Amino acid sequence: MEDFANAGLLVRHTNLKSKCWVVRPGSRYRFINDFLDRGCIAMAHLDDAYLDSAELEKLRTAEGEAVYSFCDELPTKLTINTRGQVLAFIREMEVGDVVFTLSGANVYPGIITGNPYAVNDNFSDAERFSIRRDVSWGDPIDRGHIPVTLTKSFHAYQAVFSLGEKSKEIHHWLNAFFVSNETYYSSLRVNQPGDLSHHSLKNLSEIMDRLQVLSLMVGDNKIDDSTHVDLNLLLKQMRVFGDEGRLVLTSQQAVMSPGDLWYGFKTGSRRAGVAFLLGAAMLFNQQIAFADSELETIRQEIAPIMQEHIATLQKDVDLPAVQRSLLVKPASQNRSFVDHAADNLAESRQLPKDGAPRHSTR
Repeated sequence: MEDFANAGLLVRHTNLKSKCWVVRPGSRYRFINDFLDRGCIAMAHLDDAYLDSAELEKLRTAEGEAVYSFCDELPTKLTINTRGQVLAFIREMEVGDVVFTLSGANVYPGIITGNPYAVNDNFSDAERFSIRRDVSWGDPIDRGHIPVTLTKSFHAYQAVFSLGEKSKEIHHWLNAFFVSNETYYSSLRVNQPGDLSHHSLKNLSEIMDRLQVLSLMVGDNKIDDSTHVDLNLLLKQMRVFGDEGRLVLTSQQAVMSPGDLWYGFKTGSRRAGVAFLLGAAMLFNQQIAFADSELETIRQEIAPIMQEHIATLQKDVDLPAVQRSLLVKPASQNRSFVDHAADNLAESRQLPKDGAPRHSTR
């Protein structure tokens, strides 16, 4: 746990297929404090129906035409638009999905931790918001810091809506470093405005290519504490891995100047994957830890090896000059969101601390 506390970045397993949602906290963000303090999202579309949790479960598990028959029999009439939002909230959202809510100043990311339920403790005399789901909230994010690629996605007017196929972008934005389906992802933030130096980008790519090779060597147990790897050996091994089709590192640029660089290293070797993320962190003077106990054990084992050879990756490449030119560093991580996204979601619910300056309806 001490490693977790000291780590600047905490690496978790992430499901890139999980859906991402926005649930607005009432008109003019009126109930943002209720959402955050109660650790929930809620909707008022069924307030006049007075459903109990048993009826909600019946709707959640209904199949085929039974879904629409149930909606048609409700005492409150739902328009096509509101029916879609109700079904999304009750049936389509799943435990583990990412959800955002909004205030005038911030967006708040969270993880859905429970199925829908009905309550009697109203938000106000006029609006009950009686159908809710538990959420574990992360830290607030200034609206001005929403990536350009995602900004328009938050502009829909509905109370409940999906962010569509934006899961990968959102997880890079919130997590920085994460693991998904045997792919080890890292995100770098380029803060240089205007035209970017092709030379600096080329040098950065060269270093990341070398890191991929070193990681594969570590994964194959080709080096240990007593092995010295110089640049010639590294480049020779790069040619070997290239001939074998093992250089599979991918990169993606997301709206540069400023913007993000994403790297994905797919490997069946946990040792190689951990080495890649650990090396990327070391290159930019970041401390990382892994929430997965097996991956964390590997990190501790190979840390001396990676530290020994991190200078080799930079041989004949001026990484500090690259950093100065591109103003590049690891992407920031919403640490509270990552900390709360526990593997055991049933135990992950945490409420904001009293007095924390989290709520704003500006």
